[in-house]
Amino acid sequence: MKVSFSKAAAPAGAAIIVPVFEDGEPTKAMKALDKATDGALLKTLENDGFKGAKGKTATLVGLEGSDASRIVVVGAGKRSDFTLLDAEAVGGAGAGIVLKTKDKTAVIAADGFTAGKLTAGDVTGARELSPS
Repeated sequence: MKVSFSKAAAPAGAAIIVPVFEDGEPTKAMKALDKATDGALLKTLENDGFKGAKGKTATLVGLEGSDASRIVVVGAGKRSDFTLLDAEAVGGAGAGIVLKTKDKTAVIAADGFTAGKLTAGDVTGARELSPS
């Protein structure tokens, strides 16, 4: 499975992994996904009580308006405390969920955020993952 960190749009049918902070505004990526789903993404998370606590995850499948196979939301904790290790943990948590599926591609939607001393540019790059 290929997991990429990119500013490019996710390929059709890819899983999308997106960090959610427990404080502040949703990231640019989260806002775009919510807009594409006509507000269903944030409403579903709100109804489920998902608040972005560090390490918590939610997987949403079949949201109308999204051609993603699934959207994996990973709690990133407090924005001001977010570090590069936390960014890796978000990616790892999301990838761990996607690796248990039949998905071949996952994209980490890390654009448009600043957290602590990090910006989305600090976590760009590509990673190849394969099931163990």
